[in-house]
Amino acid sequence: MGLLEVAGLSHPGFALIRRVFGGSRVGMASVAKLRQARKRLAAMPANQIKVDSAGAHIASLSLALQERVSALCESGRFVERQVYDENYRPVTKTIILMEADASEPGVQSGRPPPNMNNVHVTVGLDKGGKPASVKIVVGIINQARPNNPNNSILSAVYPCEKDQYDDLDSMLKTLAPQITALLAGGLLVDGAKRAVRLFLTGDYAALCTVLGHKGPSATMPCLNCLSTWSPSRKHSALEAKYMTLQDVAGPRTLRSSTQFASGARVGHSGSGNDGSGSSGTPSERQ
Repeated sequence: MGLLEVAGLSHPGFALIRRVFGGSRVGMASVAKLRQARKRLAAMPANQIKVDSAGAHIASLSLALQERVSALCESGRFVERQVYDENYRPVTKTIILMEADASEPGVQSGRPPPNMNNVHVTVGLDKGGKPASVKIVVGIINQARPNNPNNSILSAVYPCEKDQYDDLDSMLKTLAPQITALLAGGLLVDGAKRAVRLFLTGDYAALCTVLGHKGPSATMPCLNCLSTWSPSRKHSALEAKYMTLQDVAGPRTLRSSTQFASGARVGHSGSGNDGSGSSGTPSERQ
């Protein structure tokens, strides 16, 4: 039934194929049973849609994902995905998600502890089509070929000319509570509750919009570090005098808030390129 649905085979087409192969004599279901099976498919959580002023969105994201995870487990197609430590070794998972864990900041933000059993879930945005619309697609990485469209869940469609902040705000108002409920409740895998590890996907422009970044043309274009564009001579002179938010001689990673605060104090030496002390306001030092 699933293959017929994916292929888009109509009822008359199925009836013709059924007659050619012998119908009930070879164990093929009737058209009436095909209609009943399609009704059951339409009643599944992943196919329950709500429409409001912003667009169309899935009624229950948690139920839709749980339905998909349960199907993967029953068919033996659920694939364990690892979290690796600083030495690129997989972290052994020994903790299950409990009721008390739902209030932890890491679980609520989609970043459970590395040793907690979890399901890897992606949420992505894609804009295009005629008329233009923004699609929010949810996927499960714990399966073979997770990027296959047939393995994804189309959770929302919103008519939109441009994916700007105001437009995305109205779109995510309906989806954000469902994601929060998903992170707090987790997902069942073979009867055991697991946390959800959330990954944002999409093109760079969409990710910048969701995260409130100025975009790839900003002075600091990277979403993960504080690296800047190749500076001009004037910019290099300013950096040598006042330093930057990053230590360009060391690893290009985010620093802690304590380092930022100490480096922004007036007259503090910080960790500039020349190692010398410098004065000025925090904005001048940045």
